[in-house]
Amino acid sequence: MSPSNEVKASGHPSRQESVSEDPLYSTINRAVTDALELHIHRHGEEKSHVLEAVLLILCLWLIILLVDYFSYAPWFNRFRYSTWYHVASSQVFQYEDKPPVDCDFLTSPIGNKGCHYKKHVDVLPPSSENDNKEVIAIYWSREKGDY
Repeated sequence: MSPSNEVKASGHPSRQESVSEDPLYSTINRAVTDALELHIHRHGEEKSHVLEAVLLILCLWLIILLVDYFSYAPWFNRFRYSTWYHVASSQVFQYEDKPPVDCDFLTSPIGNKGCHYKKHVDVLPPSSENDNKEVIAIYWSREKGDY
C-alpha cells in the first residue's frame, strides 16, 4: 500500500490535496505569483533602460576621445578639413604633427606653466602660389594665460 492510499483510506486528505483544493490558497498563490512576475518584468526593464543610457553615454564619450586623439594626425586632418571645406586632400597642409610639449604639465619643471597651444585652421584664398585653389593651413600657436 502506498502512503497516499493510506492517508486517503484513513479519511484524512493529504496536505498537497488540501492545499491545491483550497480556493483561498489558490487566490493568494496566484496573486503573489503575478505580483512577482510583474516586479521582475518592471525591474528588468528599468535595468535595461539604465544600462542602455550608460552604454550610449560611454559610446559618445569614446567617440569624442577618438576624435580628439586623431585631431593631431595629419591623415585625419586632411580627411576632416577636405570634407568640411570641400577641397582636395592635397590642399590641406599641417605644419606640425603635434603641438610642442613645452607647456605640458609633466614637462620639466613639473607644474602649470601658464601657457597652452591652440589649434588654428586657416583657409587661405586662391593665389598663384597655390595654383589658384583654396588651401587649408593647420598650425598651433602658443598662448599665455592660466589654463
